[in-house]
Amino acid sequence: MKKIDFDKALDIFFEKFMELNPAETLPEWFKDSTMYGGSIVEGRYWELSFMAHLKSSLGENECWEKDKDGRYRLVSYHPDTGEKRYIISGGGGEAVKLFTLRIDINSGEVSDISQRNFSEIDGDDLLSTN
Repeated sequence: MKKIDFDKALDIFFEKFMELNPAETLPEWFKDSTMYGGSIVEGRYWELSFMAHLKSSLGENECWEKDKDGRYRLVSYHPDTGEKRYIISGGGGEAVKLFTLRIDINSGEVSDISQRNFSEIDGDDLLSTN
């Protein structure tokens, strides 16, 4: 049996998310303040999440910058010279997981769905990903 690759896992992830959260029910901030990602955990599950970063989680002189491919990179600016440095690890604070699920890499079965209550989140507290 062929294992489920990341692209197929993403398809399942988005389908399940939209089943539980129709587009018209999502808060205004969702599109501009979230990102998604995932990895294999325990050697047998894709764990995928929608995440957001709190504005307060950035360090002084740090910001997220969109690259030419549409991905975001954490950037730090020197306070005196304005020199830009890319932060590879250890910065940007913890991402807040808003929606997470696991997908069995062999069967495609979805399990362990967890979701924060979006109505309890103030979009003004989140960093924009645009």
